[in-house]
Amino acid sequence: MATTDEILSSAKALISNPDRWTKGAFARDKHGQPTGSSSDRAVCWCARGAVRNFDEDSRVYLNGKAYAERLLDAAAGCEMADFNDTHDHANVMAVFDKAIKLHADAMSRFDEAAKGDQSCD
Repeated sequence: MATTDEILSSAKALISNPDRWTKGAFARDKHGQPTGSSSDRAVCWCARGAVRNFDEDSRVYLNGKAYAERLLDAAAGCEMADFNDTHDHANVMAVFDKAIKLHADAMSRFDEAAKGDQSCD
């Protein structure tokens, strides 16, 4: 099962080449026509489409994907789909970096809190 870090890092890697990134649709085929983000015909994706490209069947994974999308929204300061469609590729890549850091910081705070109180009394 993929972790949130893996989802974000893999989605970022998928669209790291600007030729594999798009605006205005979750994904596009080789003719530039919109297609599903998990379609075999997809050759480029928007940021959210890259996250949704991952296909695992467990509910835990789906929650991880939803969390990854929320992290991207928080990092962008608005809905990531809107940010993707109004900014350039470099800015979208920077939002992925910020979302990955937000997640790492949250996990670090969680780990610290868990270490602080080990009693269940």
